[in-house]
Amino acid sequence: IMSIPSAVYTEPQIGSFGYSEERAAATGLDFGVANFPFRAVGKAVATGKAEGMVKILYEKTSRLLIGGHIAGDNAVELVHQLLVAKAAGLTIDQVGKLVFAHPSMSEGIMEAAKSASGAAIHI
Repeated sequence: IMSIPSAVYTEPQIGSFGYSEERAAATGLDFGVANFPFRAVGKAVATGKAEGMVKILYEKTSRLLIGGHIAGDNAVELVHQLLVAKAAGLTIDQVGKLVFAHPSMSEGIMEAAKSASGAAIHI
């Protein structure tokens, strides 16, 4: 269940998987949250679709992904990139080192991951 995505086809879209902050806290996990707003993503601004954000939850010790939540343009498509990273066993830091096309909405994922270590580029 933790790797099955959910999709909400509203405007903006919502794509998510795994733990929410509330559920992670309730289970006693030691977790971190990395966020990045689409208003700081070049393609989102250029296309007028800057509403929304990327949120990644990760386990603090292992730095492995435990949840991903995206609200915004094409969120349902974007969340699969986080699911692939989780399935591959990538840490939040490794996701932040991936190269994403520029400009693209996917850059929000890289920026959110980089923010976990205080290294976001565009904010």
